[in-house]
Amino acid sequence: GPGVIKSIILTTPIFERFEGDAAIHRVGIDYHRLWRNSAAVGAVAGALGRQFEGFESDVCFTSGLLHDLGKISLAVLKPEAFLKCFQQSKLQGRPVLDVEKEILGITHVEIQLAMAANWGFPEVLKTRRKQSRNGKSGVPELVELAAGLAAQWGFDDDLGFEEEDTEYLTELCASLGYSFQDVKARESELKNYANRVAA
Repeated sequence: GPGVIKSIILTTPIFERFEGDAAIHRVGIDYHRLWRNSAAVGAVAGALGRQFEGFESDVCFTSGLLHDLGKISLAVLKPEAFLKCFQQSKLQGRPVLDVEKEILGITHVEIQLAMAANWGFPEVLKTRRKQSRNGKSGVPELVELAAGLAAQWGFDDDLGFEEEDTEYLTELCASLGYSFQDVKARESELKNYANRVAA
């Protein structure tokens, strides 16, 4: 269908960017693993979008795929500075966004939002986690849930960013109107889908 075609068009040039020498660890960053994380989050978000009512799975997939666009951009364009940020974050026990702001003057989230705006992405792809005005959760919360699940299942980006604990993921599920048990019941199916997309 059109969703699969869109996904192929979107992912092919990104995969090509990480082929060959570009996939080799530079300054300690595993680019293939970073991309694998994005692909897995996209896969899980798309699958959750089909499971939860009121979501378009294609939009959820794309949003999940692009959830760390700013992080990928920094890793490719400023690898040494980016590596220093997350090393300092881990060493000092400080949030990585604070360290990025201090060292780079900008965060990977701000870069992602600026890129999304400059590239004319739809509004749903320009937002990070926040509740909508009517108090209901939306795609950003679903993507954050997908990212937390993917990290717990071994699809982390290996950059030392904080993994969300089960209590927080349970809260995200509740904000979407589902229980964490609902999601856990489909864990095997979701993992298999992530494995296929991120292989």
